[in-house]
Amino acid sequence: MKGLNIHVIEKRFDSVVVLADIDVTISGGEFVAIVGPSGVGKTTLLSMVAGLDADYTGAIRYDGVPLAEPGQSPPGLGMVFQEPRLMPWLTVRDNVRLAEAERLARDRSYVSRADSLLDEVGLRTSGDAWPSHLSGGMQRRTALARAFVVEPWLLLMDEPFVSLDLPAANQLRELLRRLCARVRPLVLFVTHNLSEALVLADRILFLGDTPARVVLDYRVEQTGSHDLNSPEVAALSRRLLARHQGLLSDVAGVDVDEGRRGKEGL
Repeated sequence: MKGLNIHVIEKRFDSVVVLADIDVTISGGEFVAIVGPSGVGKTTLLSMVAGLDADYTGAIRYDGVPLAEPGQSPPGLGMVFQEPRLMPWLTVRDNVRLAEAERLARDRSYVSRADSLLDEVGLRTSGDAWPSHLSGGMQRRTALARAFVVEPWLLLMDEPFVSLDLPAANQLRELLRRLCARVRPLVLFVTHNLSEALVLADRILFLGDTPARVVLDYRVEQTGSHDLNSPEVAALSRRLLARHQGLLSDVAGVDVDEGRRGKEGL
């Protein structure tokens, strides 16, 4: 089977089954958002793909081959978390170079791309700065540079813009869009924000039920707008909720009444 196949028969925490009966396949270069209520298992699923959690029944494969050895992360992986997770004792440049450490150690001919990525994310003059001297938005730009410096084929993102104000978050979404257009990684992007998923993703996996499963695999209708608050995105959200009101009623950020209003207007 071509692409990334995530097949989770069962994932438990002690005696509690949190994920079950998940079987999805994602093509290379596809941007997939994962949406669902708090605690449903979105981050757990991401950790399993990253190789950080191997304690489950099932298999995660790419083109039919195990994605990584047990207990290891797949090669060519980039990750961005809710917090930037920068090392405070390293400069901005060295935080980005940290992702290249293995390559730099084994290949003496390899030239670090850290400065190039810092330039690309708008931090050309901040390479020698300490993380504590950066704004929240600049710290997240550094985290994006660190993730993309390895030219990842697989990018995992766990609500990376959740704590930013709207203008800063919008700037980073646009930056992410440009970086993805250049590198074309397969992206798994966890978010609570349905509008964010609609403007960024090619496809949305909605997690729900107990234990959690994919209740809807939705191919996004492209609106041409990158503005979360645009009329086009709002209309698309209403159409989606109207068509799948019962399935999506528990998803964070989904307004069931808004779905009814959208249905009446169809």
